[in-house]
Amino acid sequence: MFKRICLGCALFFLFWGICFAKEPPTQLPDLTVSFIHRDLSTPSWRGYVKIEEGIPVLSPDAPQIKERWPSPIKQVGFTASILNRGHASSPKAAGFWTLDGVEKKMISIPPLNPDEKFSSDFLWEWRGGAHELSLELNFETTGALEISTQNNILTIRTDALPFCFYVNQLVEQTFRKTENLMGSYNFSDWLQAHIAQFNIGLRMSQYPGAPKGCLEQIYADRIVSYASLADLEALRKEYDASAQGVLIFEPHAQLMNWAKNWDSFLLMEFLFQMGMPDLRNLDVDPQKNTVPDQNGYPLYWRYVHEPFIFRVPGGEFRFSEFTILAMNKMYGRPRGFTGDFLYDMPEEYVLFLADRGGRPVDNARVRIFQRNLEGEIDPNPILDDHTDSKGFLKLPNKPAPEVSTPMGFSQRPNPFGNIDVYARNGLFFIEVRARDHLEYFWRSIAQFNTTFWKEMMDSRWRDYPVYSLPMKIQTNIPVEGASPAPVHFRGNLVGESLVSFQWLPPIQGEIARYRLYGMPHGPDISTGRISLLGEVNAPAASIENIAFPVHDMYYAVTAVDARERESAFTSWLYLPFCPRMKSLAYSNEENIYVYDEETNRVLRQDDKGFFLPFFLFNPDETGAMPRVSSLAWTPLNELAVCVGKRDRIDFYKPEGNLLRSIGKSGRNPGELRNPSDIAFNKKREMAVADRDNKRIQIFDLQGKYLGRLGEVHLDDPIALAFSPEGHLHVLDAAQKTCMVFHEKAPHKFYYEYSYGSFKNPVDILINGKGSVHVSDQDVQGIMIFSSNGRLMSTEQLPHAAYFGYSHPQDMTLDSKGRVIYVDSASSSIRNLEEGAKE
Repeated sequence: MFKRICLGCALFFLFWGICFAKEPPTQLPDLTVSFIHRDLSTPSWRGYVKIEEGIPVLSPDAPQIKERWPSPIKQVGFTASILNRGHASSPKAAGFWTLDGVEKKMISIPPLNPDEKFSSDFLWEWRGGAHELSLELNFETTGALEISTQNNILTIRTDALPFCFYVNQLVEQTFRKTENLMGSYNFSDWLQAHIAQFNIGLRMSQYPGAPKGCLEQIYADRIVSYASLADLEALRKEYDASAQGVLIFEPHAQLMNWAKNWDSFLLMEFLFQMGMPDLRNLDVDPQKNTVPDQNGYPLYWRYVHEPFIFRVPGGEFRFSEFTILAMNKMYGRPRGFTGDFLYDMPEEYVLFLADRGGRPVDNARVRIFQRNLEGEIDPNPILDDHTDSKGFLKLPNKPAPEVSTPMGFSQRPNPFGNIDVYARNGLFFIEVRARDHLEYFWRSIAQFNTTFWKEMMDSRWRDYPVYSLPMKIQTNIPVEGASPAPVHFRGNLVGESLVSFQWLPPIQGEIARYRLYGMPHGPDISTGRISLLGEVNAPAASIENIAFPVHDMYYAVTAVDARERESAFTSWLYLPFCPRMKSLAYSNEENIYVYDEETNRVLRQDDKGFFLPFFLFNPDETGAMPRVSSLAWTPLNELAVCVGKRDRIDFYKPEGNLLRSIGKSGRNPGELRNPSDIAFNKKREMAVADRDNKRIQIFDLQGKYLGRLGEVHLDDPIALAFSPEGHLHVLDAAQKTCMVFHEKAPHKFYYEYSYGSFKNPVDILINGKGSVHVSDQDVQGIMIFSSNGRLMSTEQLPHAAYFGYSHPQDMTLDSKGRVIYVDSASSSIRNLEEGAKE
């Protein structure tokens, strides 16, 4: 198949639907104009451009092209390839060549057998500009039928960019068995429909800077069949030189479904062939944005660039303004360069900050962070400065190699430095602080270019170049004199899908009402879209029962005074979507790490009870976080993650970076099968509950195997804990009891006794005094035993509001030695002595 580009914006083309396969008619012909070839040499730079030290360079052996358009010549020949793609012979037919709607030539087409070809030539005295050339076919026999009539006419623009398409014969054979969106059974019709729709989208994507849409069009200059790679290589040597775009269609597993559907990825590939870079290269994954928030924790904000293509009412689509303006900058230029139009900038840019009322924001602190070539937002700012009294801040130009591309664009020092033509370093993350307000913005190089191109088209700049260009940022900074923001903003889950918020009035000012705002956050969401969620009149200082979406959210509140002046946002409150918490660990920094079964990830909560955005940087081959059995904090100040189904233990830095993994699948010593829990003794050794092997194994913290125990006694070890004396207590789910093992020699443990009779045990914990705690879901409480196994009490756990039960899960100790546990029923973290943590 052709080189496929997986862009999220392709989903916007689902409205085309599916054309269901059916057996092709066997007794009907089907004439089609497969393609029209233009006999005009249009050399291309495809394959002659290399990137050297970040700069696109045209190789010395590239064609020497000095003119954007060929010089006028006497005549240009056009050759149409006409085929009968039906399953019966076609009757005699006539063809009509028209130019700009005026009939110029009629041809006679003899009867054709199935898959027989016929060619027709049209000579035209070349003229510049956009002219439409068409060939239409009609049977001469009245009432003659064929499979489809939609493929009886083909129109190209005479100055369009020629594309060459190579299609494997197996692909063609599959298309011959499947009805396509033209109602026919051949590949060329399917391809021509995509080209036509692509050209319509280019033409109809009109903006003030491009009132006629895109100036370029494309056409299929050749559709060539090949049988082998050697055949393909020979054909490419013959045809590639004059093609401005080349695509190869190869067989693949989903070929039948591919033939039945519109393929919007193909439209994206057309753009890339025309010189557009893949702007997915601007995207930033959450874990790659570690710019610290006001408390020093990573923000983990994600960025997703706006799509090339988007839907509009009526089922049509449009290309983005940046796409059209960039394409028009390359109009008539031989293809081969990608993204060098990103160089096109004024001599300097100036940021302008406006408050909610549109007025300048003076003395605002601005920090700018840049995306690097590895996809990370560098946490070291490239700029840390303040706006002047008029709200302006000049962006310094970073050094960049001064280079000019042939018939193209010139790079000079600019805010991004050496601009990557694939756009990988073309993104700024901007932090703004002013009037007790903190806000963040994304600005891409595409926005910088678009602003410049639109400004150049303004009549004010027609007679002289643009030297200094303002980039306006409309902020939510309050106007002068607005009230301070509310304080002590809190939120909590009520029920399974509602959340309520409380706050205190600002310390001064007469408040008329409050507004609640929300902003999505998550691995699949681009943060920064703020929306108003609700409003309440003062003196009320709470909003109840706001619908909680099925993704993470930030929330903030503002105060509005009687003069409609709105305050700054409160600090953003992060509430993750976490309906089923299970395991937890307590760090040396008094943060709680908790595993959420529903979303299959680890969350972090700070010492004040606030959740923080957090991601484990796990290089899993599937790209997803594997299922977690339990969490623990190691003596080396690391987060240990027990990955049951992957038979390993992962160790992470507190920030989420993967350090190492130990364990592999198997039954031999040192190998694991579904490990369920881990515990550490005073010797900095780790015990692992090797559940499916029905044993406990001992390792050092680097993964060296030290010993094993319990293979005779254990049936289903699910949790374990070391006592202060070094005894190992193992909770067995099958036997519903706890077994105690004594270490009588280094790494030699012997069974001593059992205690407890549990219903549905989950976890075991031993505090510094030797008291044993066992959580039991069916008891809905925590059972407490003495160090020798005598039951002392059963703590019935309180039910959270809106929940008539509790499901205690894993437990740990906080810095004060108190027992903290997870209640999966209410998805909350609770203190055994004090109830739920705020």
